[in-house]
Order: sequence, then C-alpha cells, then structure tokens
Amino acid sequence: MRVDVAILGAGRVGQAAAYDFLRMGYSVALLDVSQDSLDRASERLGDVYKYRIPPETGWISNPPIGAELYAMALPLKYTLRYMEPLLKNGYSVVDATSVPPEELGRVEEWAREGGGQAFLYAGLAPGMAQTLAGALERELGGAEKIDIYVGGVPEKPGDLPLLSGITFEATAFLRQYNRPTRKRVGGEVVTIDPFDDIGRITLPNGEEYEYFLTDGLKSLLYTLETPNLAEYTLRIPGHIQRMSLLRSLGLLDWDPIEVDGCSIVPMEFTAKILERSVGQGGRDRVVLAVYGYRGDRVTILYSVVEYSEDEGFTAMQRATGYNLARYASMVLDGLVEWKVGLPEYIGLDEDLFNKYLERIGEAGIEVRRVVTTP
Repeated sequence: MRVDVAILGAGRVGQAAAYDFLRMGYSVALLDVSQDSLDRASERLGDVYKYRIPPETGWISNPPIGAELYAMALPLKYTLRYMEPLLKNGYSVVDATSVPPEELGRVEEWAREGGGQAFLYAGLAPGMAQTLAGALERELGGAEKIDIYVGGVPEKPGDLPLLSGITFEATAFLRQYNRPTRKRVGGEVVTIDPFDDIGRITLPNGEEYEYFLTDGLKSLLYTLETPNLAEYTLRIPGHIQRMSLLRSLGLLDWDPIEVDGCSIVPMEFTAKILERSVGQGGRDRVVLAVYGYRGDRVTILYSVVEYSEDEGFTAMQRATGYNLARYASMVLDGLVEWKVGLPEYIGLDEDLFNKYLERIGEAGIEVRRVVTTP
C-alpha cells in the first residue's frame, strides 16, 4: 500500500498537519513509536492509516507503508536521527523543527548520496517567518534591516503564573531564556544574552507586547545579506520580569545540585513543574510580524492565528502544523526543486511566494501588509 504523505510523529503538530493534508485531498499515514499517541490521533482524525514503529531506524529501508514524502513532526533531538536514513534511502523529507544551521551541509550530503530531497524549517518560526523575511528582502531591493517578532500567547494570561503557556516541549521552552542568542548588527554576527535586548512594541493591529531576543534566525544568517537581522519572541507584558526572577534564582541552571542526597538539575526540575502546573494546550493566539526597513520605507508583513473551536486545534498547532502541510504540498506538486529547500527561498521568488500565500490562506492563515513612508 502507498500514500502521498507519511507523517513521523502523531503528536500535536503531526495531528494538525494530518488534518490539513486530508482536507487538501492527500492520503496520509501516521507513524509513531507511541501507541497512545496514535490512538489519540485516531480519536481526533477518525479512520486514518496509522503504524507503530520501533525506536530504531532500521525499518526505514523496509517501511510499513510506501509514501511519496515524509513530513517530520518529531522533537528536535530525534530529527537528524531519522532524517539521515530517510534521505539516504531516497525519500523526500519536509521537517518542521529547528535543525541547527551548522548541519545544513550534512543534510545536503545525505540528500545527494541517496537522491532524496529535503525541505527544512517548514513550520512557523523557523518557517513562515523566514519566508516573509525573504519576501521583504526581495521587495525592498535589499533591506537594510529585518526584525522578526513572533510568539504564542494565551487568551487569558492572568490565569497563568508566568503569563504564558508552554507552547512546545517544556525544556526547550525554558532554554530560550538562558542560552546565548545571535543577531546580525552592521553586517557582523554578534552573540548576546537574550535579556540584553528586550523592549515593548505595538503591532499594526494595536496590540502591545514585550519582546526578548531569541536565536531563531537559523539559515537566514547564511542566506540573506541584510546587514541587520534579529528575531524576537513576543510575550504578554510582565512575563520577562517573572522569567528573569526564575533565572536569577538559579532555576534555569544546568549544573546539578544535591538535595537530600539526590542530584537534581534545576532546569529539568523547573520544566517538570511547569508541565504539571501549566501544561500545553488551552486557548491561545499566535502573532507573527516581520518588519523590513530600507531608507525611510518600512514594510510590515504580519499574521494573527487564532484558536479554532471548529477545528479543535490551538493557534500554535494550526500555525505550525498547517505550515508544515502547505510547504510539503509545494514539494509534492513539484514547485520546490532545490535539493535542500529553505523557506526564505520561497519568499525570495515572487511567483513561489504568491503561491505560498494562496496555499496558506486556504488553510485559514492570512498574511497582511502595511507600508509606511514619511
């Protein structure tokens, strides 16, 4: 048996992607090491092909079902482990995670060795953010500065101790607040503390958020020549102060401490507490705004994604899963021909960008434009 798309990972993003693939008319199979995840996906999606796979990757040379393309919705720590044998066996792979840009060379080697094709960063950020940044670089004829602002925020932040839910795996969520972050300033890449570049911004829709620097530029540091580049995470005002307190108390540290004879890593402990007290899910919204500057002109491309009661998905699931499905559909339809495709390449090509806007718009995600000049 053969399907159009095999989705690796039946979790939150995988389920949303499967839903979007199915309504586009593609045949889909879900693959996961967890039977519980597959069963939950079946409850949400109905009668969909599903297969429990072993954690080892040997099955890839003889998969349980044939597929034209593998869409990967796995935690980052598993991504390269599965991507290598898939590409070396000649499969097309579209991945939604944040693969370190330093690994792009290896990914291209695997694709060329096996004859496969890869499309990376096929999510929200990285993903949609990179596509919009590429479009602004092209439209402005070489932007002098591009700033990306993106974040998932709860509808009722006052109900949460940190004014934020956990929009993805808890440890990865917390790591944003204490790891060195990169941006480009005056043509040079600099590395700074995320809390050394914070502020507040009022977006085109009138909403005010606070922001802090995050390390989300990924491949843009290598593909765009824009002299000033940065990505910021948006949060409800007051959130940064609370996270700064956690950090100053050492609750985001990785060095183990001894408690009654037990070795505890504060970061892992804090992540477990957050998972228990906050958890993922809940009504949310996702905001993405990309600002491009050249001379006196400022062009803003932005999108707001809401929680969907009808579809039963959070805004973050929709923004990430639907982008994964729509990028993959462009690969399936032969619109993306690069051996290793990146989302900014779509933005840099006017025809492909318009096709992307059409497809993501059909998924219910609208991109709006604001142009300001003196």
